[in-house]
Amino acid sequence: MIRKILVFIEIAALVIVLRMPIVQDFLSSAQQTVTHWLITIEALPDKMALHDLREQSSGLYSSMRPFQQDYFDSVTSSRQNVNHFHKTYCLNDDKNPFIAGDNRHQFCSYLSESPLLAKR
Repeated sequence: MIRKILVFIEIAALVIVLRMPIVQDFLSSAQQTVTHWLITIEALPDKMALHDLREQSSGLYSSMRPFQQDYFDSVTSSRQNVNHFHKTYCLNDDKNPFIAGDNRHQFCSYLSESPLLAKR
């Protein structure tokens, strides 16, 4: 009987402690930190693949004008932008005012070799 009362008192104390504002703030902060870590870890493969794509395309990049380089940077800033560019200008063969001709064909070949186009 005493054991049951002690267990009940321990549970009540735990509930009281966990409902304290300072403990709630600490747990919330810990949750946000862990969530940030997981998001960073999840985005790491994409960032590495984008970096590899930029390095592979460095010859193209150096021959571009500044406004073309800005556009190229925006295309290679995220996986979604790369996929949109590939669908619009590589698969549909639409005209791109910034990357055209042989540069576009070469960039499209780099994209086709990239792991960024793989389905998640």
